Amino acid sequence: WTGPPSLEFMFAEASALELRWSIDELPTDLVINFELEMADPSEGRFVLIYTGPAVDQRVEHLACGPDYMFRVRALTSQHVSNFSNVLTLRACAAPQAPARLRPCLESSGAGPLALAWDPPSDSGGCPIKEYIVLEDTPNGTVQLAVTRDEKFVPEPQA
Repeated sequence: WTGPPSLEFMFAEASALELRWSIDELPTDLVINFELEMADPSEGRFVLIYTGPAVDQRVEHLACGPDYMFRVRALTSQHVSNFSNVLTLRACAAPQAPARLRPCLESSGAGPLALAWDPPSDSGGCPIKEYIVLEDTPNGTVQLAVTRDEKFVPEPQA
């Protein structure tokens, strides 16, 4: 193969992360193993957490919230690759739903009715980056907007 493995994030839970990696070309005549290393936020140095032929790994027993750094490299009996780029990730659970959904009027007092809400009391250990506003209709659920604010103001109808 010609370069280091490519490391990617698959999903996160409150105390676990799933990672996957690949190399650009798999030599058919060599047995390839991988070494996955993690830097714990309290230690700051990389430690080996997995060695083997698998191309994915579930990393468990993580604290919810701190950043963890990961890197991987490929090994054969004849060659050791460079480490992949470092991937910095955080274990998070799904946040609770926003609280106190309520209608509100815009300052002008005219136009469509807006919605406001309070942020969830438990964010799952990670910052809330955006809210997705959905509407239930007789034909199914419709996405109205994606917003970073705790407010949704619909566009006025022409």
